Amino acid sequence: VFAQTGVDLECVVIDQSSEPIESHLPPGVIYRHLCKTNIAPGWYKSWANNIGARTATGDILIFHDGDICAPTRYAHEVRETLTTRGYDAASLQRFLFYLSPADTARLETNHRFTGRETPLRVYQNWKGGTIAIRRDKFFELGGFDEGFVDWGGEDDEFFDRCRGVKHCRY
Repeated sequence: VFAQTGVDLECVVIDQSSEPIESHLPPGVIYRHLCKTNIAPGWYKSWANNIGARTATGDILIFHDGDICAPTRYAHEVRETLTTRGYDAASLQRFLFYLSPADTARLETNHRFTGRETPLRVYQNWKGGTIAIRRDKFFELGGFDEGFVDWGGEDDEFFDRCRGVKHCRY
């Protein structure tokens, strides 16, 4: 998402890894490492997303998983959908392609798709991975439900609550 062109944006990374990764990020990324030494073990994505929302300064928030590549004009399309088309939230992820471990390794090394990658799986209209919402609507909906710990459910639950606003789905 940070590599998007033709649109102003800030990129906020909320990190739960055991060791901070800030030195591996490009200059300009807003970074926060969450210390989890005083809480029960687990993955706290909803908590991290809510911290990211409070950290960000823009009128549009995009919650985007770090392991998903964004199309070149993704941020532009989000902005158009939420401003020009008048939606409050947008789930613009039509297809999610899971690549083979070999293709993933090549992508991590070369940072470019060759066009010869063959997906192992393709998901259509998946609720998770990326969602955009106007900042005010995010807080009106109460943000992500921090009762979810570890993987699964938090994206679906938030997506479903976005039915309470004008949501461009699929």
